[in-house]
Amino acid sequence: MSIDTAHDHASSLTHVVSGIVSDLQNLMKQELKLFVSEQNAKLMKAKEAAVMLSVGFFALHIGAILLALTFVYLLMQLIPGHFAWIYYGIAGAILAILGGILLAVGIARVQRINPVPSQVESTVKGNL
Repeated sequence: MSIDTAHDHASSLTHVVSGIVSDLQNLMKQELKLFVSEQNAKLMKAKEAAVMLSVGFFALHIGAILLALTFVYLLMQLIPGHFAWIYYGIAGAILAILGGILLAVGIARVQRINPVPSQVESTVKGNL
């Protein structure tokens, strides 16, 4: 009789351990799915930011060229009698400062994207 009880006890212990291992595997699969999902969302945000930065840079570049030429001709009309390179230098300096400011704002926006998976981190801490 004690043999059957020992066998039943070992069988139930094996069943409990296999259940724990199965639950652990399911938990790890769920954590991995959450991690992949969160990383994909962050990748999409980074992609959108990169597209916006590149399109915005291109539009600003073309607009800056046209505005710089307009500004140069305006300076030539308002303050005549100087060499053209002086007017182009003034316009170039103003646009370089403006471009630096816009570039700094774009870099700051890209740096706001957090690469650490916050949801996965919090759920892992909660599960441990």
